[in-house]
Amino acid sequence: MINEKSRPAQAASPTFESDPTVQPIGHSRFSAARRRWAWAFISRATPTRPAYGSPAWLSLPDGHPNKIAAVVVAAEIWARRADDLEAELRRDLAMDRQAFKKAEDAEYVANWRAHQAWVSSTLGTNVTSFQDRRARQLDAARPRPGDFPGRSGGGDLA
Repeated sequence: MINEKSRPAQAASPTFESDPTVQPIGHSRFSAARRRWAWAFISRATPTRPAYGSPAWLSLPDGHPNKIAAVVVAAEIWARRADDLEAELRRDLAMDRQAFKKAEDAEYVANWRAHQAWVSSTLGTNVTSFQDRRARQLDAARPRPGDFPGRSGGGDLA
């Protein structure tokens, strides 16, 4: 019998055994026809048919419906895997890209923190941010009481 377990946090999808007309998006009419053909052989077997290649399968006579169904199930599993291969590869690549990006971001943050630690250890406690240095420069440039206002300041020069 086909394993209907799903990946974690993913609902199990119907299989050709539960519904032979199930056709995922992007699959051709040929795969649906193939599934209907396979279902015709599988439905003749008993629910407890042996697995393809097992000792119980080998002991069945060649024309037995359970033996034929086991072969058809194995072939259909292989064919379904081929049908879904492109989507599966795209999913795997997307997950790999996401994992790589996450690792790259973590490495960047670690390097940034190491650099900050190096700067602090090299310059000691006198390290000030650009924002603080700029604020001090602007405060120093402000007019003070008693400063000469200049010509455009409108002061009396008489």
